[in-house]
Amino acid sequence: MRKRLPDEPKTFSSSPRDPAGTRAAILDAAEAVFCERGFGDASMSAIATRAGVTQSLLHHHFGSKQGLWDAVKRRLLAPYLETVTKILE
Repeated sequence: MRKRLPDEPKTFSSSPRDPAGTRAAILDAAEAVFCERGFGDASMSAIATRAGVTQSLLHHHFGSKQGLWDAVKRRLLAPYLETVTKILE
C-alpha cells in the first residue's frame, strides 16, 4: 500500500460508518491545517479535503470553524489536564 501524501484526501470504504473514526480524521486534518495556515487562513474546505469528507460533515460534527478549533484545542490539552488533575488529587 502506498503512503498517502499530506494534502491527499483520505478514502473511506462503504463499510459500516465509523463516526468516531471520522471525527478523529477531521480533528487530525484540522490540527494539521491550523498549524500550517493559522486559524484565520485555515478554511473548512481545506480541512474537509485533507480529512476526505464533505464540508457539511464538518458542520454536522463541529458546527463551525470556531467549534472545530475549540475541539482541536480540547483534544490537545486533554493529556495535560489529566496529568494536572492526578497531581492535584
